[in-house]
Amino acid sequence: MATPSTAVKAAANGTKEPASKATPEPMDVDMDQNGLRTDVVANGKATEVATAAAAEVTATRNAESAAETSRKLVDRAKRRLQIQMQYVENARRKILDATHPDMAERLQVFVEERDRLLRVAKQRSEYFQHGTTVIFNYECDEANSEYELHCEKLRQDMLEEIHHEMEILNDQRKGGHSFARTTTRKTRSTRNKNGSDTNTTANLVLDTAQKIKKRAGYVFQPLENKLGQSEIDHDVRELTNIYETSKKRRMEFDDTDGEITPVAKYYRNKFLYRDWIFQEGDEVYVLNYPASSEYAAVICGITSTELLVLSEKGKYYRLVIMDIRQGRVVLTTLSSEQAASRDDLGDASP
Repeated sequence: MATPSTAVKAAANGTKEPASKATPEPMDVDMDQNGLRTDVVANGKATEVATAAAAEVTATRNAESAAETSRKLVDRAKRRLQIQMQYVENARRKILDATHPDMAERLQVFVEERDRLLRVAKQRSEYFQHGTTVIFNYECDEANSEYELHCEKLRQDMLEEIHHEMEILNDQRKGGHSFARTTTRKTRSTRNKNGSDTNTTANLVLDTAQKIKKRAGYVFQPLENKLGQSEIDHDVRELTNIYETSKKRRMEFDDTDGEITPVAKYYRNKFLYRDWIFQEGDEVYVLNYPASSEYAAVICGITSTELLVLSEKGKYYRLVIMDIRQGRVVLTTLSSEQAASRDDLGDASP
């Protein structure tokens, strides 16, 4: 293998070796590629020129490569920024149109909370409406009951007042006639009747005074009332007629399997209830269903609208006649055997 020193010696001697035996040197230039071919290399000058040219080409290539790379990076950053701006614009448009998936997912929670609050509000509204309806119906029933009670009381008071006026007029007429008879001459036929006529006149005057006193003040009458024989007979006839009527009506209802409406009526300081005639001082047994109580009591006073009773424990109660008529309060007689058995059991009254 020939070395550079050998090639130099051959050139210096001026001898020429065959081309087939000559080995190309490292610094030879190929003429087919560059258009120039130098077969002779002298004193190493070609090596320095080639090295400088290669370095210059490399530097130029490096400078061009850095600028191209920087330009490519800038273009890539611009494209990335454009993509991001387009993405943001699309997201903004979806948010404005309420079609953004993330926004829709977050809004679903608020929609569910809103629906729950609306259901609670609707439930409370229905509850309040139902409560208002119940209260309104209750107040209407109470107002109607109170109105009916006042109407019944007014009717009874007016009827009682009219009866009192009629009785006073009748008593005055009877008293004037009896007084006129006492001024006449006594005969054998009337001598024995003067005493009875005088007593009758005194009784009528006393009854008139008691009725006028009752009209003056709304108080209970005394427990002992002295009535004239005519009034007693009239009361007995009235009570007998009422008893017969109620008995006949009860028998008719028994035949038709109907419900009997209890008779509760005030008449001349007496209380007519079913088949009984109660007056002041009578012992009764009271069943008060609204108050869920029952007790034995004594009637202390009777008016057209209520009864005043004294329980066995010394407590006063007012029993409204309207409640007795409607069956909310029931009265029965209290026999001596029942009273004795009640005392033995020690049943406490309310």
